[in-house]
Amino acid sequence: MRTLKERRLTCACAFIRHALDPEDDSSSGTLRAAVSASNGNGEADTITFDLPEGNRTTTLTSGQIDFSASEQTTIDGGAAGVTVNGGASRVLQVVSGARLDLKNLTVANGGGIYGGGIHNNPGGTATLRNTIVANSPGGNCSGSSITDEGGNLDDGSSCRFSGTSQSNAQDGLAPDGLQDNGGTTKTIALLPESDAIDAGVEANCPQTDQRGVGRPQGAGCDIGAFELEKQNAAPKITVVAGSGSQSACLSNSSGRITLELSDANDDPLTLSATSSNTRLVPNSNVSFGGSGDTRTAAISTVSGRTGSSTVTITASDGQSSTTTTVTVKAGGNGRDTLTGTSGADLLFGQNGDDTLSGLGEDDVLCGANGNDQPGGGSDSFD
Repeated sequence: MRTLKERRLTCACAFIRHALDPEDDSSSGTLRAAVSASNGNGEADTITFDLPEGNRTTTLTSGQIDFSASEQTTIDGGAAGVTVNGGASRVLQVVSGARLDLKNLTVANGGGIYGGGIHNNPGGTATLRNTIVANSPGGNCSGSSITDEGGNLDDGSSCRFSGTSQSNAQDGLAPDGLQDNGGTTKTIALLPESDAIDAGVEANCPQTDQRGVGRPQGAGCDIGAFELEKQNAAPKITVVAGSGSQSACLSNSSGRITLELSDANDDPLTLSATSSNTRLVPNSNVSFGGSGDTRTAAISTVSGRTGSSTVTITASDGQSSTTTTVTVKAGGNGRDTLTGTSGADLLFGQNGDDTLSGLGEDDVLCGANGNDQPGGGSDSFD
């Protein structure tokens, strides 16, 4: 039994020159030259790249690159990834008996496995996992033998995927093709309707996509090089009146309102409050209770003070926030007439015969001692 010794071949210069000079097959340091050196040497070779920032795409100008029989070759684009563009030709041809492993590499503009991107001669086997195979005019996997390791997607039927892989699926690739979507290499974005979203096999899912975006963003990692970033939705907050089982009026100058919260992303929410008139309602006089979707806010005015304040309550998920306001009005110990706003109100009549009128949303009216008259709006009155 022959033991293969691994060699590492580094290619750089052709890629550094590409902005000015097309690929030269005779030049050392090109991908083609590195493959040529690996063919026929009887060793397991790993080809890596030493490239400058911002120039990590190369276009073949001399046709496909062939991998000889009985050779084991790995091409590794590194953490930042590399794109090999076939232009008008097939990119890579793997003959029967050869083995080619691709890591952190995008093979672009040549089609699928047989149609142009990778040509796998009869008798060869391509091993795929968490891979999108799509948009090949000649059929994505026509004439090829596929070892399906799960999490693959075929927009046709030629790959015959099953299990955790999908055939006749909606690839949902952005129609504008390779674009600068962030990171150091171009990628093809996924559209929200893609069947690739959350469909990757977790065991084979890297921690980041080709751009460096963390995986997964949803219930599972997305198939392919692009992880669709989770779109954050702002939380919602609504003030509702108190109930008989939880008194809305705590004292002559303190009341409790109930808040209903929701968040489409199920993010944990935090609450905070600011007062427009801290002489009447100091910020520290607003405290929150409850948990989950139902919370409470206890709001107290300074004893003996009259006037009004707008208390702004903010619900935040750490990325975005939503606010609602409660208008607080406090009367004296005589006859007061306190009229609410079109929003949520908390009215304190104090002692005396008071008339307390809410108008719009759910209001809390606290009359204290005296013959008080409540009215208007959807009010809770104690």
